[in-house]
Amino acid sequence: MAIVLADALRRTRVDTELSEFVSLDALRPFRAVDRTTAANLFRDLYAPRDAMYDFNFALMSKHALSRIYEKYVALLRQDENGDGPGRQLSFMATVPSESAPLKAGAVYTPQFIAGFFARYVRDNVTPRRFRSMRTIDPACGSGIFLRTLLELQCDPILPGTTRTTIRQAFSQTFGIDKDPNACEATRLSLALLHLVAFGQLPRSKELLISNRDAIKDALEGKLELASYGAVITNPPYVKLDHLSAEERETYRRFLGGGEVGRIDAYVPFVKLCLELAEPDGFICLVLPQVFLTAANAASLRKAIVDGFDVRCLVDLSAVPVFEGVGAYSILLVLQRRARGSIGEEARAYVAQVTEFAGAALQACLDAKTVETSYYNVYPVTQRYFRSKQWILVSPAQAHVDERLRELPRLSAFLDVTQGFVTGADDVFIVERSSVHKSELGIYVDYLPDRQILRYRLPKEVNQVVFYPYEDGKLISEDELAKRYPWTWAYLTKHKSKLEIRKSVIARTIPWWRPERPREPKTLLSPKIVCPHLMLTPRFAVDEKGTRAVSHSPFMVMKEEDRGEEATLLPFICAVLNSSVSNWHLRTYAPKYGRGYNRLEVTLLKSLPVPDFRRVSASALKIIVDGVEKLSRGRADRYLDDEIDRLIAEMYGFTGTERREILGMG
Repeated sequence: MAIVLADALRRTRVDTELSEFVSLDALRPFRAVDRTTAANLFRDLYAPRDAMYDFNFALMSKHALSRIYEKYVALLRQDENGDGPGRQLSFMATVPSESAPLKAGAVYTPQFIAGFFARYVRDNVTPRRFRSMRTIDPACGSGIFLRTLLELQCDPILPGTTRTTIRQAFSQTFGIDKDPNACEATRLSLALLHLVAFGQLPRSKELLISNRDAIKDALEGKLELASYGAVITNPPYVKLDHLSAEERETYRRFLGGGEVGRIDAYVPFVKLCLELAEPDGFICLVLPQVFLTAANAASLRKAIVDGFDVRCLVDLSAVPVFEGVGAYSILLVLQRRARGSIGEEARAYVAQVTEFAGAALQACLDAKTVETSYYNVYPVTQRYFRSKQWILVSPAQAHVDERLRELPRLSAFLDVTQGFVTGADDVFIVERSSVHKSELGIYVDYLPDRQILRYRLPKEVNQVVFYPYEDGKLISEDELAKRYPWTWAYLTKHKSKLEIRKSVIARTIPWWRPERPREPKTLLSPKIVCPHLMLTPRFAVDEKGTRAVSHSPFMVMKEEDRGEEATLLPFICAVLNSSVSNWHLRTYAPKYGRGYNRLEVTLLKSLPVPDFRRVSASALKIIVDGVEKLSRGRADRYLDDEIDRLIAEMYGFTGTERREILGMG
């Protein structure tokens, strides 16, 4: 491989040694590649297997070439564990194959986002400052942010651009990534841009791309803080469960031990970006949508309010930004306040996008207020971000939100709790037909999320969950083994799997018991149930209280109000299924895969609801009877709409508000 590359340099009349561009050590594994395999590797560049035609690189611009190579190198991954589909049953080392290591957080950013960030920075500083700006990406991936910003800094149309300023821009562009392949992709992309600008490839020392861990560098004082005019990154999206013990410890040390909630990988990177920006410097981030409300990001949001201005916040959670990845994203542009600065408070532009992301981003660049069926862009003051959570509501929605805050909360009428958690559903949830009939007394009907419909529940369920209670009390291990031999034998068969649960290892529960089964007086009461994830409201009443839900929230009567179930539960169920509730949940609920809203206990507790005690008897009867009818028969759109209209009127919505804000006819 080294011989082939060296010959390519010679044929293109490049006098510089190959080692100036490529690490020769990195090429050593290719010595084991036979001639046929090597030929196939090169052939794949010119005639890809999934392309209808061959590539003619002689006809392509250097810009186009760099994009192709950037994408190609960014996707190459080595199968480290040797168990993947690319494993070869021979003495030869495994050839890298195309894949995306999502657990490592390596999700590559679309070009339109990189272009938006680069243009935003350029349009909000003077040309002179833009040309001389120091830029860093502490998780550079394929280098798309650095590359795109450099392209604008190298633009000959920009006033004052010269070979000297372009060389200065390259010398002040820094990238860090702990994935060596990502660093190679970045070097390749920037090297080809250098070739476009100067007609020659850069020497290795001219590209300041480091294969290191940026968080460790910060801990060891190897990064210059408060010294970059532009900090741009798409930090790794890795949940706590997928981090190594070493990574968790590193992140905890960097965050200082004052963190609240889970330490997901993006959290320390956001903190690092805040520390890297110089006064008046810009920070451009691609973040998960949960950053707006998550407890583990609360200290970061406060730090932003205290020392930065939010300049732009774009909610792309309804747009599939990353193909094949269930990551719901926002774009956040911040500017660090200069020390002692006194002036007009900076305005921020907020965009909520469902389609036409490009047009929405252009409106943000132009600082225009736009309202369409596909996206809304509107200005807000910095006070907009001073609340504990950042909830994105337009000015019109904010007016409605203020009105809803005056209403009582759902928790004033019902107790909201979470369904059972077993820690091993595949063991504790079984087919009803498989359980010995004499032992069904310690099982409860299991209601899967997918069987909960709007107002309706299935007449029968096929599965049951092990529920070790008798007469409201937990049974002991001896009683279980003696009186329920079939169940004891079944659990013993799966003992090794049940023993590895964290709660069992911590000795908080015995190996045979579900982790949190919930007490019968709560779980087996008449209640309102719903799925944990939903696109539109799907709440229904379990009148007899015989069904159990897993993980999902459910609502039961307060002790002092027991006896009013026949009226209150159907009324609240109608409220929860209403368009008003749908708007509130869509606004406040965290987004999940494919646009689903994730309903949590705390969110439902805070849901504003009309006070049923102030509802007229006639309206209450229409709603209760209507819910009863909907729960027994087929869906009736006209009856559902009538109930929805009555609920909206109880909330105080006018016809115009219902059409424009709630989307009701």
